[in-house]
Amino acid sequence: MRHRTTGCQADCNNVDQMNILSAIFGLILLLFGRRLFWFFVAAAGFAAGMFIARDQLQLQSSWMVFAIALFAGLLGALLSVILQKLAIALAGFSAGGYLCAFILMRMNQEKFVWVGFLVGGILGTILMLGIFEWALIILSSLIGAAFLADGIGTEQNALIIFGVAFVIGLVIQRLQKQAAKKPERRVKS
Repeated sequence: MRHRTTGCQADCNNVDQMNILSAIFGLILLLFGRRLFWFFVAAAGFAAGMFIARDQLQLQSSWMVFAIALFAGLLGALLSVILQKLAIALAGFSAGGYLCAFILMRMNQEKFVWVGFLVGGILGTILMLGIFEWALIILSSLIGAAFLADGIGTEQNALIIFGVAFVIGLVIQRLQKQAAKKPERRVKS
């Protein structure tokens, strides 16, 4: 979600704040995406809302973009609590769509972004509904890596940060999953 600057000091401060927020969201998703399903859904909704408002509707007001993204994120979090199966499908669509759009934009293929968003969304939905826990680990690592790369990366190193962060997120969440499965051994007295 690398944010554009318009030359105004207030907008630059907003951009810096959004990049910091993006990096923090990314770290939370990389480390705890499997455990914090509602946060993953909220972050995926936020990212999709940001992408649509900023990059597709080309809204200039950073507050309007943030408001739309925040609304989409809050709606996702609410849905994750009330309608979990629908939220899983929507989270998969939002995360898969944002991920494909992120990659296509980084590869300078803007003309295919909407198609990529839709294809990635469909694949993300299928993945989330089919193999939920692994899909949650993979998608939260991917989205977390994209958030982190957008927050701290530059044009030159964003894809490298993305790749490294993705692998780290996968490893950490896999280890957490394994640790959660190990039964406690009780010592008989």
